[in-house]
This record gives sequence, structure tokens and C-alpha cells, in this order.
Amino acid sequence: MTLAQTDLANPHASVSITDRPVRTFVAIMLAHVLIDCYGGVWPIFKKLAELDLAWAGLISTVATMTTMSLQPLIGIWADQGRRRFYILLGTTMGCAGMLLGPLGVYQHALGVVPAYAMMFCLLLIVRLGQTLFHPPAAGVAGNAIEGKRSMLVAIFVSGGMIGFASSQSLFSIAYERLDGHTFWLLLPAIPLLLITYAWCRPLENQTRTRRSWGDVAEALGLLKTRMVVLYLILVMISGQMMGLFFLLPELLETKGYPIWLVHGGGFGLMIGGGVLLMVPVGHLADRIGRRRMLAATLALSIVSYYLVVCLPAMPIGIFVVFCLVTGGIIGTANPLGVALGQSLLPHKASLVSGLLMGLAWSGAGPAQWTVGYLASRPDVGIERALMFLGIAGVVALLLCVLLPKASHFSKYDETPCSN
Repeated sequence: MTLAQTDLANPHASVSITDRPVRTFVAIMLAHVLIDCYGGVWPIFKKLAELDLAWAGLISTVATMTTMSLQPLIGIWADQGRRRFYILLGTTMGCAGMLLGPLGVYQHALGVVPAYAMMFCLLLIVRLGQTLFHPPAAGVAGNAIEGKRSMLVAIFVSGGMIGFASSQSLFSIAYERLDGHTFWLLLPAIPLLLITYAWCRPLENQTRTRRSWGDVAEALGLLKTRMVVLYLILVMISGQMMGLFFLLPELLETKGYPIWLVHGGGFGLMIGGGVLLMVPVGHLADRIGRRRMLAATLALSIVSYYLVVCLPAMPIGIFVVFCLVTGGIIGTANPLGVALGQSLLPHKASLVSGLLMGLAWSGAGPAQWTVGYLASRPDVGIERALMFLGIAGVVALLLCVLLPKASHFSKYDETPCSN
């Protein structure tokens, strides 16, 4: 799901080349679709199960913060060996999202506190599975066939986005037609897991070191440099996106959109917009400069974000196009920030990726609880809660003024480069 995690999981191209490249890549691709599809259901589940928004936001916040912050360490461990183990274990754990359905149906019979506690445990398992999977899987996928890294990573990322975009629609259909017994969706996951087990055969690095905690400390040490500005920008961007997706089903319902848009269609369109615009925006950023493109994207995302939140219901055709454009603008800001960070410190790309992906998503986790709590208050509501969250995008744009040039990092990196 994350382009930047390729460098995090595998800084040396020759480490994860496999003797069965095509089969290994197909297995990784199928696993990526599966884990992002089965692991992205929480926003629609909390609506279908009619959970308290404040508690649902708190559960998601804690689960996200406690797991995503481990991504740099997981990437370093995976580099030292056992990539296949992390990929298989992470994929299996990510499928636990389909066990949420029965908890939503029987939550009153179980009792509110036990039901919410079990939901939290399941979501924690899912998020930990995603944390275990993405760093090693992205590295293996990008190096499965020598000389094809860019193409393979693009396909790998697209596969994850396809799974993520379809997650809410698939879950809502199963929840309604199977009376909440979504665990039946684990049956089609079994053959995919078996294919991954049989075909995923990356060559492991047999040279292991004991520098894991030292490398993580070095990543955290980058926050003492001017990289902290870019980190804060990524936290703001990620928080805005997480909060919007968290309340998107409720927002679309209050505006009177059709049920297929409420139950995952609108979310899928926004993710699809990110897929469509990712490559063109990245190409344009390489031509005009990443800092300029990041600032322009942030400015446009503020406008599109508030239009989505504040405008009344539009005709369906216009809204579909609007969702694609808005999702594309908002979704490309994060990869641009990561690419800028890697260009500022190219010889520390792995550590920068872990800092600007895993740790930034962890830092953005409270956005879900914040908007959930505000939306649950009668004097605020869903629309005002999201309007308040939009301030994060404004702050991110203002912080762009403080972004340093690559030359300012010359004393932290061996070879400074231009951006």
C-alpha cells in the first residue's frame, strides 16, 4: 500500500531477489489485495453496527498509534531475515477484520464493555498484521524481478489500493445479506493464503546484525533536524485523510446520497482517484519540484476538502467525478511528502520512510477520536467536526513555508542533493 516502504524494507536491491520471481510477485500482489480489503472495514463497520462515534474513534486511534509506530522496527527486522514469515503472519492477521461482523450483531447480548473490548482486540490484531506485512512485502515486490523495480512497485501499490477501495462495499454487502456473519468471507481468503504460502519464496538475508534499536534511534534523531517540519506536515495530511474517511459514511448519509455511495461507493471512488492521479502528479513533481508540487497539492486539497464537507447533495454523475478528483488531490499529498523526504536525505531513505510513513500515521491517529467525539456531540455534529479537522490542512500548507532546501541537510547526509 505504501510506495515509500520499498526502501524501508529493502535498501539493497540484491537482498530480496528470489529464484521464483513471477510466482513470488503474484503471491505478494494477491496478499496485498487481500490484507487491504479485509483490513479496511472499520469505518463502515462502526456505522453498520451503530457504534458510538467517540468510542469507535478512540478504539481506532489507539490501535493505529500502537501498531503503526512499529513499522520502522519491523522493516529493519525484516531486512535481517524472515521476510516470508512476516508476510504470511501479517496477511493472516489482517483477515481478522471479517470477524467484526458478529460482534456488531450480538454486541447488546455480550454487553457494551465486553463487546467494545473484543472489537478493540480484533482491530489491534488487524492493524498489527498490516504493520507486519507492508515493509517486507513492499521490499520483496520491488526486487522480485531485477531491473523492474518501478513497474513492480507501481503494480504492488495499485493492488493494495484496489483492495482498500473495495473493502467497505464488500463488507457492507456481506453484513446485510449474511445477517452480520461476515466471517463467511474468510472462506475465499483461504485459497489466497495457501497460494501465498506456496508461492512466496523470497531469498532471505543470512547476515544478521544487532543494530535494530540503534537504527530506530537514528530515525527518531532526524526529528532534531529540520526534517521535523516535513514530519509535522505528513502528520497533518494523514490526520485529515483518516478523519475524513472515518466519518465519510455518516457524512454522505446526512447529505442524502444513495445507499451504495454511503456503504463504500464514495470511499472507493476517492481511493480510485488517488490511483488515477498518483503517477501524473509524481511525474509533474519531478519536473517542477517536489516542494512546489506539495504546496500546490495542499492548497487544492483544502478547497476540495471543504467542498466535499460543506456542499449539499449534487447530481450523482457530478458527484462521482467530484469524488475522483477530490480523492486524487488529497491522496497524492502524502506520497509527495515522503518522496521529498527521501530526496532530502537519500542516504537515509530507509529511516526517512519509516519516519514519514509509520510514525506519521501513528501521530495522526488521534484525528479519528477527535472527529468521532466532536461528531457525537449534538451541538457540533458530523459536518462541523470535519470542518474543524480541515484546519489540519491549513496548518500543513503554512508549514510548507518552513520546508528546508536539500543543501540545509548537508551535515546530516553524505551527499546532499537538489529537490
